[in-house]
Amino acid sequence: MESRDENPAAADAFGRLSDDVAAKVAADGRVALGRASVSPSAALPWEVFVARLLFDAPWWLPTMLVFLGVALFWNGNRRQETKVRNAGLLFLLAAVIVLAVSHFVDTDVEKAENQSKRLVRAVEQRDWATLKAVLDPNTSLQVLGGLQLYDTRDEIIAAAKQAVDQHGVKNVRILRTESEQTDTVILVTMFLMSEHENAPVNTITTTWQFEWQQMGQSWSLVRITNVKIGNIQGDAAARQFPRLR
Repeated sequence: MESRDENPAAADAFGRLSDDVAAKVAADGRVALGRASVSPSAALPWEVFVARLLFDAPWWLPTMLVFLGVALFWNGNRRQETKVRNAGLLFLLAAVIVLAVSHFVDTDVEKAENQSKRLVRAVEQRDWATLKAVLDPNTSLQVLGGLQLYDTRDEIIAAAKQAVDQHGVKNVRILRTESEQTDTVILVTMFLMSEHENAPVNTITTTWQFEWQQMGQSWSLVRITNVKIGNIQGDAAARQFPRLR
């Protein structure tokens, strides 16, 4: 039985569109999406760019692969061209692989975020063993502006114990997380809301930054910065931290 297109003009237009997209990708290494374009060499080394595409895939990558896969498979099947149809299947398979890798494999940024959240939960639950595991022995804590309050992990843990007992800290909520990586440094910013039993106000919002430094193959938390407590920061915020006995 001979296959027949219901709308030959639409089929030809669709085929030309997919060919144009493929040609554009091959020609200049980037894909225009609306007003934005993605260029792998614009800001990142090629290896870093490829790693981020695989492990933290932007929405446009699997979308582009699916579009090309469907277009090639449809055209190949319509024209009875086995190689084109198989190429479409490969693009679809690539889209599935990208989605799976991006979902199941954590990037360094995601690992830093997860460890930062683990630290927050450890303080909330008074799990000092977990807090000790997350902190580096030389982790320091400062307020925004450079005033360093605690120089080591042990000092941070001792101060945290005093603070949660003094203020009756409970029910810490992570409102928002922002992360940025620059070479071997990852900065995780967290916006928190916590309830307090022994404070002038029951609910307080705070902002913190967790600075992770790459040490060989692993990442260590080297600095914690308090950006703001409520509406105060700097020296005023520093006075809210306990002095170690």
